[in-house]
Amino acid sequence: MTLKLPETIRIGSVDYSVAYQRGLSSGDSLLGQINYGHCEINIEESLPASRAREVLAHEMMHGILFEAGYEDHDEGQANRLGKVLAMLLRDNDFTFMREGN
Repeated sequence: MTLKLPETIRIGSVDYSVAYQRGLSSGDSLLGQINYGHCEINIEESLPASRAREVLAHEMMHGILFEAGYEDHDEGQANRLGKVLAMLLRDNDFTFMREGN
């Protein structure tokens, strides 16, 4: 089952376009990619939904760190924090954040 990706995700004040990309995977090491300059997040098209969710959270964490001023963060930080972010988003309903006052 393919995960339906949002068209855009706002990180800080920047809107990143989100899309699947065929052939992004190189070996099994590159499953997603963020381009800060072009404000794009790409996810390997062949991934199952559960892996695509985790990879999207990982790429979003790169974006969060970058937009927060951690431009030289390392892959390990994005890996660890991205896994926690994926679980947080999956396991909780955040609709209350959009409700009035």
